[in-house]
Amino acid sequence: IVNKATNEIPVNTASICLFLDPRYRSTVKETAMAQALQLKVIKTAQGRGVGDEALVRIVNQLAAYTNDLPPFDSFVFGGKNFDPHSWWQSKCSTVSGVSDLARIALLYFSIPASAAAPERIFSLLDWFQSKRRNSISIKKLVRMATVKQFYEQEASLNI
Repeated sequence: IVNKATNEIPVNTASICLFLDPRYRSTVKETAMAQALQLKVIKTAQGRGVGDEALVRIVNQLAAYTNDLPPFDSFVFGGKNFDPHSWWQSKCSTVSGVSDLARIALLYFSIPASAAAPERIFSLLDWFQSKRRNSISIKKLVRMATVKQFYEQEASLNI
């Protein structure tokens, strides 16, 4: 059940975070996926109410970031302790003209990677195994949760 629920994390969000991590942008920039990711970042900005001028700046900043142009060319890998959130914060505070893209990147890096799916599972299991029903075997509990998830998925596909 846990593995099935963790697959619900949006692939787009994970791909955007990978793209916005300077350690991995070169693995994405040569693919057709880079354009789709850039478009998703732009749509995120539009959804946050960014004006036309800021959108133009974000497009230009994305092009510079994707092609390792200044001010995004100064990447110093900090080993296993590197934190992309801190890197974007430093860009936002020290480099002029990158605050628009940096704000979007910080938005993505502030999303907890795996908080929602496990919380849903624990809530579901808590609903099944209450104080009155605490003698349910684990095997039966897993089966009940699996059936419930199956019916919820089927219902969402048919809507």
